[in-house]
Amino acid sequence: MPRPTTSAYRLDARRRLRAALAALPPGASDADKRRAVRAACPYLPRQTGDGESWPYICWLREARAALGAGRLKRSDPPPVVRFILSETEGRRGWLDVQCDWCAGLRRSQGCLVCAALRHRVLELVTSAAWRQLRNGGAPLAVLADWLEERGIEVPREGLL
Repeated sequence: MPRPTTSAYRLDARRRLRAALAALPPGASDADKRRAVRAACPYLPRQTGDGESWPYICWLREARAALGAGRLKRSDPPPVVRFILSETEGRRGWLDVQCDWCAGLRRSQGCLVCAALRHRVLELVTSAAWRQLRNGGAPLAVLADWLEERGIEVPREGLL
C-alpha cells in the first residue's frame, strides 16, 4: 500500500499509473507493464545534465512502487576471474590474475573479487620452487603442470 502523501506530483503519478496498468489485459507480462508505465510518463529528466527534475524523480519512485520492483537489480553476469600464464614483456612464465570486474586496474592488491587470488599468486611466485623452474627456462606447459599440482588451473591454449 502506498504511503499517504499530499505531493501533487506523486498523486498525479499514482493516478496516471493506475490508469496505464488498468488498461492492460489481465495476465500481462512484466515487460508489457513496464512498457505501459514508460509510455504513460508525462515528465522528462532535465536536459542540462545536472540531475533529474523532482517531478520525474517522483514518477520513478511511484512507478517502482506500482510495479512492485523494490530495488533495481542488475542482470550483469558474474565476474570471471582466471589465472593467466604467459610470456609478456620478455618475462618467461609470467603468472597473473585476470579479473573481468576490475580489469586489473587495482593490480597491486586486487578488487573484492580477485584480491585473494592475487595474494595466492604472490605466495607462489615468491616461492623458491617457482623461481627455480622459471629461471631454469622450464617451458610454460611444465609451469602449468606445477601450478595444477597446487590447485591452480591455467588455460592451456598456446602453451608449449
